[in-house]
Amino acid sequence: MPALRSRSVWRLLILFVIALSTLLAVTSSRQPGQPLWHQIVAICGIAAMLVGVWLQHRHLAATFLVALGLSIFTFSGSIQYLGLAYGVVCWQTWVLAARLEHRRAAVLAGIIGASLLGQFLILLHPTAAYSGLIDYWKDAPAETFSTLGAMGAFTSVSIGFFWLLGNASRRRTQRLEDLRARAELAALTERGRIAREMHDIVAHSLTAVIAQADGGRFAAAQHPEKATEVLATISRESRKALAEMRSLLSILHEEDRSNDIAPGSEQIAALVKEAERNGLRVSFNQEGTSQQLSESKSLTLYRIVQECLTNAIKHAGAVEATLLIQWEDRITVTMDNAPGQGLGGLPDDFGRGLIGIRERARIHGGDARWGASKSYPGGWKVQAWLMG
Repeated sequence: MPALRSRSVWRLLILFVIALSTLLAVTSSRQPGQPLWHQIVAICGIAAMLVGVWLQHRHLAATFLVALGLSIFTFSGSIQYLGLAYGVVCWQTWVLAARLEHRRAAVLAGIIGASLLGQFLILLHPTAAYSGLIDYWKDAPAETFSTLGAMGAFTSVSIGFFWLLGNASRRRTQRLEDLRARAELAALTERGRIAREMHDIVAHSLTAVIAQADGGRFAAAQHPEKATEVLATISRESRKALAEMRSLLSILHEEDRSNDIAPGSEQIAALVKEAERNGLRVSFNQEGTSQQLSESKSLTLYRIVQECLTNAIKHAGAVEATLLIQWEDRITVTMDNAPGQGLGGLPDDFGRGLIGIRERARIHGGDARWGASKSYPGGWKVQAWLMG
């Protein structure tokens, strides 16, 4: 039955059994000469404790109701059920240690102090005739003080033990919350990475397709055979973009993830040739000795170069450009392009690609900047670097 699987149902059932057993025990164990009101007060105190414990899993403020029940029970002077009250005290110690965030030391001291005071009132004068408490204190035998000392030590140690258990539970809960927070942060980071990858793939591929389509439209009028070559290039670029998109999106499905190697710095030369086929006249040079990079850093370098080439084709068109990669303590990519008219009809992305370059570089301890080119008056320059 679904109802039996609910924790609330089992919690209520356990408290009902405890309450019924306590009620039967209280009503059947009245001592000779003990006033009836002692039992009534004890029952009220126990009822308040159990109701408070029941409500406490939803509202921590119900602890005050538990404390009220313990106070009423102490006033009744019913020593027979001291074990039940003490069990409630230990339970409250665990709950407060596990759930309280502030004033924890004061709460612990209050629990121990109140428990010792309650034992003092009940053990030293079980009949609750508190008017004769001072006389009883004067005439108490030595065994009374040793018993009280032993009970006090046991109370302090056991409450401290349950406090430590509550602390352990609290730390475990915090660790689980930290793990959940880290998982959420990792998911957000992965989503951001996928978004940047998708932007780079789509922007680069569509820019190349548009450049080929615009060039092919004019070339086909004078050289019809060029149309076939242009269409083949468009088909190749589209298929490549689709394959990269599928490879990227397969990350979202672990069981379908492919084993294809992500593009890296080794494919930069092919990337430059592809840009040249799209009309950009690139002078590509490298200085220094190329390094063996991690897959993540190699992909970042590839995407930065890709975005630089895409940016030049999109905003300048078929112009001259220089691409320089310097392999030193840090890897620097510098892209200069001459001024041009670019591809018409493309929406302005407000520098989203340039911001993506900066974000990628900063992941690996670098940065990026851009502005007017000194090599090509009126042109554009993008420079990015990342630690090697």
